[in-house]
Amino acid sequence: MTMDKAQISRILSRMLSLGLIDRTVDKWNLKSQLIQLSDHGRTLLNDLDREAEAALEAVVGNRSATGRRRLLEATEEITSLLGTAGYTGDGKTIVRDIREGEAGWVIYRHSTIFARDYPKSSQPEAQVIADFANMGTSAGQHSDCVKVALRDGDIVGWVFIRAQKKQTAELVRLCVEPTSRTIGVGTKLLQAALAGCAAGVKTLLASAEGQPDFPINFFEKNGFHLSRTPNSGKRLYIKTIEGR
Repeated sequence: MTMDKAQISRILSRMLSLGLIDRTVDKWNLKSQLIQLSDHGRTLLNDLDREAEAALEAVVGNRSATGRRRLLEATEEITSLLGTAGYTGDGKTIVRDIREGEAGWVIYRHSTIFARDYPKSSQPEAQVIADFANMGTSAGQHSDCVKVALRDGDIVGWVFIRAQKKQTAELVRLCVEPTSRTIGVGTKLLQAALAGCAAGVKTLLASAEGQPDFPINFFEKNGFHLSRTPNSGKRLYIKTIEGR
């Protein structure tokens, strides 16, 4: 503990005088004492737990299921912004190929996140669904690459790269859950997808409009440069895949 030993001693003495804890001599080490809650202390703790649960229920109990879910997501995002302490387990990010049954969840989350973050976007939700619907037939083929990122067993990001003609591939979708941003998940997804591209792919394109969650410096950091397609004026991130 980072508390001062004298402060700990004062706290324990106070709890002992109130009858909240019991202490006994450790039979294996006579110089040590074992401390545990007394029956009175345990009863008081249970009362406090019930009061806390009642107070929480008073705040969220009358909210709809959607409202509770939004509240939970907001709480998780606050925890993420303050640091990674809110994660359980080892906190490592694992990137792997998408598996059967996961595409539906990815489609749902991508559409939900995009609609929430960009409610006025001209990009229709149907286009997002159509892009991922192709995963059902293209995922697993040698020409396409679909990866998901997991933290503590939960999917927190995904990337979809589709091969085109002339040794070129397109970064169709790249998205990270709001609670897992700014900790390198997007970079790991992109690197894994690049490694998983077909051997003949030498150039990767990404539409700036199609990846609004990621700033220019994210792509520049990962070896892309910004260009514009002739006539259309659309901005494209272009990356040459080295060693191909």
